[in-house]
Amino acid sequence: MAMELQGRRRDRIARALIALLLIPAAAEAQADPGVSAAYEFAYDGFHYFFENPSTFDTPDLVPHNFKQTYWAGNHWLSVIVRYRVGGLATETSLAMTPSVETRGDDVDTFFLASGDVATSGTSGRVDMRSFRIRHDVTLGTVRGVTWHTGYQFRRDRQEFHARQIKTVTHSRPSSSESFPIDGAETTISNVHDAWIGVSREWRRDTGWRIRARVDAAPLTGARLTTILPFKYPGREIVFAAPVLTINPSVRMGREGRWPIALAVSATRTFSYSSARRFHHRVVSASITVGRSR
Repeated sequence: MAMELQGRRRDRIARALIALLLIPAAAEAQADPGVSAAYEFAYDGFHYFFENPSTFDTPDLVPHNFKQTYWAGNHWLSVIVRYRVGGLATETSLAMTPSVETRGDDVDTFFLASGDVATSGTSGRVDMRSFRIRHDVTLGTVRGVTWHTGYQFRRDRQEFHARQIKTVTHSRPSSSESFPIDGAETTISNVHDAWIGVSREWRRDTGWRIRARVDAAPLTGARLTTILPFKYPGREIVFAAPVLTINPSVRMGREGRWPIALAVSATRTFSYSSARRFHHRVVSASITVGRSR
């Protein structure tokens, strides 16, 4: 009998916690449905690192890794739609960048049986374009802390210029040779984030609000696709890395018929495996203007 009462008590506590979590956030309920546009500048860079056996002037496989690095700073333009689903404040945004010419590196490292460490790779100009879609749901507020959840997909496409400088180095004996090559290379970075976040808001008598928020995506999926039509015709080389993403942000905004907001945000990833890494760091500033119903 005592065990049955304890079980019922645990069930009541669990239901109460779930109910508290799903209470619509009082602070967010005043954010009327509407449409906004935003401009964002991001200081952005990312690289992938993977280990796998490969060959280098030998028929046998040797330990090998490759690293691709991209300087992805760009201007983002986005459209944001705010609405409610089941009483919950919901927001969906679509953002994209113009095509920008920037730098991209693709370097392979080989550890040969003789003790020689050889590298082979290119460092040159790429044309990059990025796309992002984000869906955010406000779950509720408990003791002044608002809970959020959502999903984001980001795609970056890099087209290496046809004329590149390739560099080959050796450690035994030490040597380095650089020469131009004609080639084609396209790489695509697809990143999926499913996060949980918390925020806290402070209101001013002037109608402005300040909100601090932190999102965490413990199972971010980063996927790199490399296309080399001359070297591997008809084949796509795909590697994937699971990582943790942390995204803190601060937003200052004013609601009303014509809402406006300024925000500063940062993003950083942490890799779980030394053999499969995706390092992404972003610092951005944005301004959002819109209209509410």
